[in-house]
Amino acid sequence: FGIIANNMIQSQVIESTDSRMTEQVSDLVEVIAVEFQGNKEKVDLSLNLAHNYFYRQGDLRESSDYIEYEAKNQVNGAVSKVSAKKWTLGGKTIHGSFDFVDALSAMNVKATTIFQKIPQGYLRISTNVKNADGSRAVGTFIPLDSPVAQAIDKGQTFTGRAWVVDNWYLTAYEPIKINGEIKGMLFVGMPEKDLSHIQNLFNKKKFFDSGYPYVVGADGNIVIHPASVGTNISNEEFFKFMLEHKTGQTFRSEYIWQGKNKVQYIKYYEPIDAFV
Repeated sequence: FGIIANNMIQSQVIESTDSRMTEQVSDLVEVIAVEFQGNKEKVDLSLNLAHNYFYRQGDLRESSDYIEYEAKNQVNGAVSKVSAKKWTLGGKTIHGSFDFVDALSAMNVKATTIFQKIPQGYLRISTNVKNADGSRAVGTFIPLDSPVAQAIDKGQTFTGRAWVVDNWYLTAYEPIKINGEIKGMLFVGMPEKDLSHIQNLFNKKKFFDSGYPYVVGADGNIVIHPASVGTNISNEEFFKFMLEHKTGQTFRSEYIWQGKNKVQYIKYYEPIDAFV
């Protein structure tokens, strides 16, 4: 009778815990969803700000002089020599100048770039987006087969998720025209997984004695964690199991980590391609 009673109580405790933790995961995903939507709205507002500020600088002109670049494809890393016609905005040369993009940074626009069209795609000629080594990503280009380039070539504004140099961003791009012809594009954006506003909230969360929440991208990079931000877990078996359950439904996973039994409650959030 004692064994039966113990098993019944244990079953009830596990069932109650599963229910509670499933709700907790859903609540945390909702917090991220609200933050994500707010960031999308910020990007849309930033494009309006950048557009108005850009065209208040004066006339955009293209001269017969050329600027030489070692252009790097941001997708495959291929490098080729290209020549781009010199642009001036309000009489000031855009190439090699960062006054405009840095002014937008001061207005709290996370990322701004002026692109010029070249045969291979759209070339960054002025930007505050950085390479991995901290240098500005001038001379990198978005290839023509990119959804961004294809939308701009049709005269459309592109908004949404896009790969920028070496990371996913929430973005907005609009065509730049000279004499009615599409010659480039104006970009604003912010890192998709810029979840710094909710990092503190997650870090304050505790579940039972040792539980905690974390966020990991589908590439295995940990975005939010009490101690392991930046760690990649793509080779761990429990993460491979997570990748098999990108359904948007909360699921339970048990595994051994550093000799200890662990239980995870996991939900995939598609808009940022990450697990909570």
